[in-house]
Amino acid sequence: MNEMATKLLNTKFETSRPISFKYTSIHTWQGAGLTHVQTNDDFSFEVSHGSLCIMSLTRHLANVFRPSAVDLANGIFANIPDEIYRGACGKPTRSTNVFIVPSLIEGVLDVKYSPGVASTNLRRVRSSLPIAHLLQALLEDVKASSPSGPTLGEAIINAMIALAHPVELGKMEIRDRRTPTISSRKMVMIKDYIQAQLSEPLHLESLAKLADVSIRHLSRSFRSTMGLSPHQYIVRTRVEHAQHLVSTTSLSYDHVAWSSGFSDRNHMASAFRKVLGAPPSHFRNGQKKPD
Repeated sequence: MNEMATKLLNTKFETSRPISFKYTSIHTWQGAGLTHVQTNDDFSFEVSHGSLCIMSLTRHLANVFRPSAVDLANGIFANIPDEIYRGACGKPTRSTNVFIVPSLIEGVLDVKYSPGVASTNLRRVRSSLPIAHLLQALLEDVKASSPSGPTLGEAIINAMIALAHPVELGKMEIRDRRTPTISSRKMVMIKDYIQAQLSEPLHLESLAKLADVSIRHLSRSFRSTMGLSPHQYIVRTRVEHAQHLVSTTSLSYDHVAWSSGFSDRNHMASAFRKVLGAPPSHFRNGQKKPD
C-alpha cells in the first residue's frame, strides 16, 4: 500500500512496486489534493478513489485502466468515485491527478452528489481544454509552493468542479432553490475575519461557513458586492496592509511580507506590481531606498 496515496483523501492505491509522487499537495486545500507522478518502471495497480479524480494522463496509461476512465479528450480523464480500477503499465508514465471529495463538490454546486451524478455529468462535458489549463495552473501553483496561499488553488479547483458538471442544476437535486443572500453584517464579518487572519492561510470553505452560504454563492456574492473574487480581495487586502507597513515603518521587506501573508518578498513584490503598478520600494517613505 502506498503511504502517500493512502493519506490522500482515503484513496486505496496498491501497486506492484513503489511509485514516487512528486509535487504532492495534501493539506494545502480543504477537500482536495493533487499528485504528480513520473516513473519509468513497469508496474501493475489497483486503485479506488472515494473522491472524484480528474487526471492528465499519457494515452498509453489511460488505455490500461479497466474499466476505462472517462475520456474527456485532450489528455484529460476522470475516475468515477468508489469505482475499482485495475491495470498494468509498461511504458514511461506521467500523470497529474486532482482528488476532490464529494462534500466539497456539494459545497461548490449546492447539490446532493453521488457517483451516478458524476458519471452523468462527466460524459456531457463539451470541452476539456479549460479543465486541462486549470489542472496545469494548479500544478504550477503547487510547484511554486502556493505563494498566494490556498485560495488560488481552491478557486481553480472550484472552477474545475463547475466545468465537470454541465448538466442543469435542476437535475442534480438542488438542496435549496432559494438564493441565499449575504447580509451587509456578515460581509463585514468576513472582511474583519480576513483582516484578522491575514498572515495565516485562508480557505474559501471557512469564509463560506462564516456567512452560512455555499462556496459557490460566496464567490458570486463577492463578485457582485466587491467586484472581486474572494482570492482577489484577499490579495488586494494583503497588498494594502503591506503597503501601509512599508510606508509607515522601517520593517524589512521580508518581515512585511510574512506579516501580510505573502510567502516571501519576491511574491509580495509581484503582487504589488499587479495591484498597485509599482514595487514596494516605491512606497517606502515616498522614496526608493535599498532594503
